[in-house]
Amino acid sequence: INDPECEEIVIMSSAQVGKTELILNIIGYFIAYDPAPMLVVQPTVKPMAEDFSKDRLSPMIRDTPSLNGFITIRFYITLKPQPLPLTDPDAVL
Repeated sequence: INDPECEEIVIMSSAQVGKTELILNIIGYFIAYDPAPMLVVQPTVKPMAEDFSKDRLSPMIRDTPSLNGFITIRFYITLKPQPLPLTDPDAVL
């Protein structure tokens, strides 16, 4: 996770074995020890991204003393789904 040479991590596992907790721990690590831009992608904004943000990520940051000093928790969901330019192979996403 903290190896700068590692660009991709693939997890093959069954359902309900703690993958979300792994993701939350990775986010927490980078918040506390190696701040960097992050993007967590969910299949849908409503309800999945909002639920993840409100029910999992916010409480983790709020309830972890080593994290809550780094981030002010204010979630304003203003995302509007945009179609991906899949027809343009040179498009930067």
